[in-house]
Amino acid sequence: DITQILSVPFTIVVDKQHPLAKFKEVSFTDLKNYSFVSLTEGFVIVQAFDWFVKNTQMQPEVLYRTSDVAMLKKMIKERVGIGFLTEIAVTAEDDLVTIPLTDKNQPEFIISVFNRKNQILESDLLKLKEILTETK
Repeated sequence: DITQILSVPFTIVVDKQHPLAKFKEVSFTDLKNYSFVSLTEGFVIVQAFDWFVKNTQMQPEVLYRTSDVAMLKKMIKERVGIGFLTEIAVTAEDDLVTIPLTDKNQPEFIISVFNRKNQILESDLLKLKEILTETK
């Protein structure tokens, strides 16, 4: 049994003082002259980034890759490069700007709860599933 909790688009993330911060939205090809900082392989975000690269036939420069999301956001804040994350990965405390991408048919970040149809959920798990599905 699969219950979708949330579906959110991927965004470009920049420091508030970055020239891109004033844009309400951008297409991925608008970013051809910018360098990126990114997460390492194994994150879903990297697969989505690769989708944009393939569909725009662009080869953006990725200056640095890290497995640490907090470190990535610090590098974006320090303007080492622009980032590619979901809006839900960026909090007000990060003091960063998220910019929606306008590209058509783009992938989305989907959060779901899975359990076997025949599985009887214990009360704690059942309550957790109810809480998660209420926040949709």
